[in-house]
This record gives sequence, C-alpha cells and structure tokens, in this order.
Amino acid sequence: MSQAVERQATQIWVVNVGDLKPYELNIEFFMSYGWNASRWSYYNLDSFVTSWALREFDVDPGTASTIAEILTNVTRYNNRRKPELLNSTLYSLLNYRE
Repeated sequence: MSQAVERQATQIWVVNVGDLKPYELNIEFFMSYGWNASRWSYYNLDSFVTSWALREFDVDPGTASTIAEILTNVTRYNNRRKPELLNSTLYSLLNYRE
C-alpha cells in the first residue's frame, strides 16, 4: 500500500475479502491508511494497534499495550503449532491436562 502511495496510485484501491470477521483490525487499518496514508509509517504502526485495542476493549493504556503485543505476535504464535508440525510426542496425554 505504501508503494502505491509513493507511485501516486491513490485514486482507487480494491481489496478482496472473503470473511471479514477475523480481519476487523486489518480491514480498519486498510481503510485508515487509504483515507490518510501520511498519518501512518513504519515507525508508528504499533500506535494504531494500541489505539484500536484501547477503543475496542475499553481498557487502560497498559492493558491496551499488552493486547496490542498479543495481536502483533498472534501469527507467530499460531505458526508454532501448524498441523504439519504436530506429532504424538508434542502434547502429553498424562501431564498438564492437555
């Protein structure tokens, strides 16, 4: 999206979405960036996620930062347990109530 702005391709942007529900944050960022691309840069993207968490969860700024950190890393966390990496030794059937 930033490359489109740099090349002045800002008349119309089209995004293909299937199911909007799991991508509310991403879609909102896309719309916000499309509305005012100069507002966001590589250096302040975290503030978007934090302000989104602050508004959506109605929490204090410290908790919003924690939520933003979790949301920022959720893809990495999910990637650690991909189906192709699961095997019979990964979870214990006897310990830890897994």
